[in-house]
Amino acid sequence: MIKMLDGRFVAAAMVAAFSLSAHAAASDAPGFWQTPAVQGYGRVHNLPDSAYQPKPGHIYKVVFSVTSGAKQSDQINAALDRVARTVNLYAAAGVPLKDLKFVAVVSGPATPLVLDDAHYREEFGVPNPNLPEIAALKKSRCRCGRVRTSRR
Repeated sequence: MIKMLDGRFVAAAMVAAFSLSAHAAASDAPGFWQTPAVQGYGRVHNLPDSAYQPKPGHIYKVVFSVTSGAKQSDQINAALDRVARTVNLYAAAGVPLKDLKFVAVVSGPATPLVLDDAHYREEFGVPNPNLPEIAALKKSRCRCGRVRTSRR
């Protein structure tokens, strides 16, 4: 009985490993990942048969709240990539960029990501790695800004 269980376990493990390696190979195939609107950022794999599909001809308004800082000062803030991925998902579904009214509002520990390069270098000693992605987001008509507060 134990040998049979071991054999079934080995067979199941081999099927799982083959499935995972086949999936990994497919996801590395040229053209699998796309960045149709925000070039080089927010990779997506279009699933035209998925249950939810954005509809061209509708206006989509989204406000992203970016409040967490990057894990390290020389890394891109992961929230920016989520914004780029969302833009790319809608673009891949055929929604024109003019119909996406997306705004990323940056506050709290995430605020340094919008610093210009000189001030970022002064604060962290490295160039701001977020600026190229912010520029790509702006080209896709996404607006990025920081929350200003005043203390009275």
